[in-house]
Amino acid sequence: MLGGPFIAQPIAPRLGRADSASQPQPVSHNPSGGATWRHLIDFLFYFFFVFLMLKIIVTVGI
Repeated sequence: MLGGPFIAQPIAPRLGRADSASQPQPVSHNPSGGATWRHLIDFLFYFFFVFLMLKIIVTVGI
């Protein structure tokens, strides 16, 4: 349980940088298609990240 926050801290700034870096690009390049692909990729990555963290917590807890 103590390893969870320490593992999540280095990854959180990377997620923030990816979001801030990816937002201006679709607006200037392709407002409709680029934005939808960016949001889809971000959603899938976030869902996978949450699923992985929950799996680690359940495995360590049990």
